[in-house]
Amino acid sequence: MRSLLFILGSCFLPLPVLSAAPSISFSKEVLPILAENCFQCHGPDDNTREADLRLDLFEDAIRPRDGYQVITPGNVNQSELINRILSDDESIKMPPPNFEKHLSKQDIAILQNWIANGAQFEQHWSFKQVVKPELPHISRKTLRWQRNEIDTFVGHKLESQRITPSREAVATTLARRLSLDITGLPPSPESVQEFVANYDPENLEDTAYTDYVNTLLESPHYGERMAMFWLDAARYSDTDGYQSDSTRSNWPWKDWVINAFNSNMPFDQFTIEQFAGDLLPEATAEQKLATCFHRNHMANGEGGRHPEESRIEYVIDRVNTTGTVWLGVTLGCCQCHSHKYDPISHQSYYEMFSFFNSIDEDGKAGGGAKPFLSYKPTTVEPHIATTQKLVNDRLQAERTEYILAEQRFNEWLDLTIANLNDDYQAWRVFTPTSMSSAFGTKLTVVEDGLISTNDKNPHHEDFQLTGKTGLSRVTGIRIEVPPAEQNTNGAFSRSESGHFILTDVKLRVVSTATSTVRDIKFAQAIADHQADRGKYNGYGLVAHILDDDPRNGWASFDSDMKTPRIAVLALEKPLVLTPEESIYLELQQRSLQGSHNLGAFRISLTDRAGKTVRSLDKAPLQKLAESLDTSQDKIDAGLRNELLQQFLIDDVAYQRVKQPLTQAQAQLSEFKSAAGDKRVMVLSERPEARKSHVLLRGVWDAQGEEVGTGVPPVLGTLPKDAPSNRLGLAQWLVNRKNPLTARVTTNHLWRLIMGKGLVRTAEDFGVQGELPTHPQLLDWLAADLMENNWDLKGLIRKIVASATYRQSSELGEDKRNLLEQDPENRLLARAERYRMPAWMIRDSALVASQLLDTSIGGPPVRPYQPIGVWADITMGRFKYSPSQGNAQFRRTVYAFWRRSAAPAFLFDNAKRRVCQVKTPITNTPLQALTLMNDLTYLEASRVLAQNAITCSVLIEEQIKFIYQHLLSRNPNAEELKIVQIQLKELETFYRSHPEQAKRYLRHGQPETIPEFASGSFPDRQQEAPRLAALSSITSMIMNLDETITRE
Repeated sequence: MRSLLFILGSCFLPLPVLSAAPSISFSKEVLPILAENCFQCHGPDDNTREADLRLDLFEDAIRPRDGYQVITPGNVNQSELINRILSDDESIKMPPPNFEKHLSKQDIAILQNWIANGAQFEQHWSFKQVVKPELPHISRKTLRWQRNEIDTFVGHKLESQRITPSREAVATTLARRLSLDITGLPPSPESVQEFVANYDPENLEDTAYTDYVNTLLESPHYGERMAMFWLDAARYSDTDGYQSDSTRSNWPWKDWVINAFNSNMPFDQFTIEQFAGDLLPEATAEQKLATCFHRNHMANGEGGRHPEESRIEYVIDRVNTTGTVWLGVTLGCCQCHSHKYDPISHQSYYEMFSFFNSIDEDGKAGGGAKPFLSYKPTTVEPHIATTQKLVNDRLQAERTEYILAEQRFNEWLDLTIANLNDDYQAWRVFTPTSMSSAFGTKLTVVEDGLISTNDKNPHHEDFQLTGKTGLSRVTGIRIEVPPAEQNTNGAFSRSESGHFILTDVKLRVVSTATSTVRDIKFAQAIADHQADRGKYNGYGLVAHILDDDPRNGWASFDSDMKTPRIAVLALEKPLVLTPEESIYLELQQRSLQGSHNLGAFRISLTDRAGKTVRSLDKAPLQKLAESLDTSQDKIDAGLRNELLQQFLIDDVAYQRVKQPLTQAQAQLSEFKSAAGDKRVMVLSERPEARKSHVLLRGVWDAQGEEVGTGVPPVLGTLPKDAPSNRLGLAQWLVNRKNPLTARVTTNHLWRLIMGKGLVRTAEDFGVQGELPTHPQLLDWLAADLMENNWDLKGLIRKIVASATYRQSSELGEDKRNLLEQDPENRLLARAERYRMPAWMIRDSALVASQLLDTSIGGPPVRPYQPIGVWADITMGRFKYSPSQGNAQFRRTVYAFWRRSAAPAFLFDNAKRRVCQVKTPITNTPLQALTLMNDLTYLEASRVLAQNAITCSVLIEEQIKFIYQHLLSRNPNAEELKIVQIQLKELETFYRSHPEQAKRYLRHGQPETIPEFASGSFPDRQQEAPRLAALSSITSMIMNLDETITRE
């Protein structure tokens, strides 16, 4: 029996010999079948190749083999390929019956016809050099429809399928579509009205459409829109990622990207500067800054990992990113072995690896992630000025309220002096009703609430205390660790040294009514002594008992063993318990050193705020009680000020203006710091190049054969006279002979503007990727892009000028039955209709409400996110604080991006951990909940409603105003009737629940909240219900499918 092992599919019935052999395209029809079913065992990868057979090479597939040929061109019966497919003998049948792939009868017929026609092999379509095709012939009807060359190709294909294109979309839809596609923002009602008034689709000489497009392309918001895609592709983030997730200062590169798109930098120059700006003659700071593209990868600073492993990982990431963004090839498949489907070898991969292998880096992260560029940004000053004005305004409001608060304080102080007991104590000893331990230590309450442990001293231990507080609220916890005779050396624990380690403290609330448990967060921890953590393997600082990390914690080393140690933990906000609730306090000792458990301890609670929980001194009220002063006049000025500061913390009216001021002041300091020199991660070469090797199985330290720089032969060679470095690689990428870059780039732009790419697998133009829906159109546009100096704006201008782009997306009364004939719109007989990206939805809401800060560039900002969004994932090391004032309303492209916790208000977004050129589009209830409840949308809907009321006193005009800003159109009669009925019902409800109306309106930035929502204004009591009702209506319209959809 002849042995031939190759995989093709499962069992098939024999087919009759074909009397005629229809013409077959190898690239479009045969190659996909072979790649899907054969190449896994008979393709480019020599590590998995069976029977010494390559079906991807013509010479190997037809060569004689012991009296037979796998493929005999022109003779189906003498081709063992077909014989094995049709065989009933499972021992020789190909593919084996247990293989998961299956060939259809149509697949087999294609292979038979191909062999009958001579079995011509062709190179995969995307690996052929781009040649600009001739325009196809079209009918007079299509000729009348077309507006440019794009329509010639699309119309030709539609004619072949006997399908007519859709009618042109109405002018309002076109105005909105163009604005969203080009700038990522909806148009203003005024620009829509002007466009509708001037645009005449029947007049081929009309310039209104072109003028509108040019205005959008010249808008600085175009660069922001394009940058959002590029940041995904560049895996940009403001942090390193991994567990440490340290913050970076690479945001000036983001400004460079936006400016590059806005200035219409030719894409070849855009490529060269990001690959090798530092290698250009007399390179400018901006050209060096551009190379940050290849430093946006994750950086691993975790201990225990060899830095060289991390460095190799970074180089591999650059190769893979280059393959995805510029070549549309899954180069990552070649890291461990030759590509199973595409003709790219394991060696070629590491030849490309060699281009990036001599960067002057050593695999470190954070502040050690060299090389850096010291770069002073120029985009920060406007944000400093804006924030300074915000601080000034809020300071004035704070000073005004402070005067009123002092009056309230004087009244409170008189009452307090009269009622304060002489023996007042700010801290009350906590006596738990239940005590337990995780590893068997017995706990006993002795004198004065002291909790003592028995002589069991396990390696790790958790002490668990549950009980009632006896206070109206809890603001802090004090832990006292006294020395005890039963401990080693009469000190704090039974460890060898007598010192203790406390790694973490947990506070929870337990409810007997609801059987629920909730975590309570601490704001800070202070102690009377902290050991040197560098000396004691990370153990020393009391702040570390709040980070949920057993590798560090509070320790008493090097302290006086006869003096009690004290720590005070301040709660993030006062804790008020119901009668059914108790506190659960857990003291954890899980240190790596072990057996440093507390020998005895006392827990006390307080209901006082301010200095009481943020200092180890006596509480202000306790000092007052001890002073025996009976009137305000006799109180020491220093003590009076302490009492005032404590009072102000609990004064709601004052804190309503003080907290925003504090946040604005912190932001001002942050922006001033951002204006200084930034250390931006960039590329630069080592003085001496590293040797590069094939890495066996892709393992970082398994070096194989040494290799030099090079590119996959199937994609050509470096241009003549190009240097063998990153500059030469970049020149090769944008060389006219490179078959992929122009096609891939064109496809990226087509997808951004049209909704779906001509090649649907944007990341894979290889054999496993999808074929283009319109291959000649793709090649024509790619060639045209190169002919026009890689002009991206010019390509976009051509796409949106086409009749194909201008088609309607409506299918409500479609007699062509397109949803059944072409459900995925591969023929382009209609415009795409799809949900906008989450970032575009957010930006659109800000534009509609006229909240958007339109300034370009600058440091990252922090849009609203849920409280504590970073706390768990970062173990409390990073705290999220939303930006203030105009900074809160900047475009999403400027949002701070933490790699371990991407912005929670975005959905279907790229993860920014690796390169991603296409993100999914889904619709889930969680997205609707975000749009209904996220603070950005609540504030935007309220402000838009306020603007509508300001615009007109007529309800109908207010509703039209909202529709125009959200949907770029007026409501129809039916919609207007529904909205008016709903509005009336809501206003009736809020009039009977005025406090709910005020609460609904009292969110967002203080400057946007109407004063009648936060204060008492009897003469304006009707305004809150009216605005609350219209805000609810605005939120409803903001959540319409049409509002969040590109049509």
